[in-house]
Amino acid sequence: NAIRYDSPNLNGFKFTAAYGFDEKRETVGNGNRSNKAVWNLGAGYENAGYYADIGYVSFQDTDASGSKDGNYWRLEGGYNANNLLVALAYGQSKLYNGAVNATKAKEAALTVGYTMGALTPKFTYAHVWDSKINGTKIDDGISQYVIGVDYALSKRTSVFAAFSKEKVTDETSGRAIAVGVKHNF
Repeated sequence: NAIRYDSPNLNGFKFTAAYGFDEKRETVGNGNRSNKAVWNLGAGYENAGYYADIGYVSFQDTDASGSKDGNYWRLEGGYNANNLLVALAYGQSKLYNGAVNATKAKEAALTVGYTMGALTPKFTYAHVWDSKINGTKIDDGISQYVIGVDYALSKRTSVFAAFSKEKVTDETSGRAIAVGVKHNF
């Protein structure tokens, strides 16, 4: 359960705030009750196709003792008008996932797309740097390339196909093909 507020558009500016309740409120190892509630704050600006958005999420009492908060923040900006989409995003996280060790990670992505009639070919490059656990680097970084195309069947419905290739720092690699239908209600 959560409470959320989305502001109206204020001359291109917008903001949102949300609070997710921890209904369990479990007792943790130190005898205190944890409050694993989630806070979410976001803000954005859009004008003439240019946009910028920032979001922050706080995960409360997420370590084993229930005393440290994790977080994730993301900054995204770009241009989406005149049939062209260019978007750049960067994010960082510090999470505990129930352990006493903090896991820190950084990620970035670039997406480019261009609409020609009903077709929108797209390309994305995403990179996740090696994460760190209590300052020690873990070889788990990822580089991923995605190429795909959307085909608009109507204003609200499209079909898509995409191919992706990823490489993990430890030399593991993978490929995937995705096809689907998207309908906006």
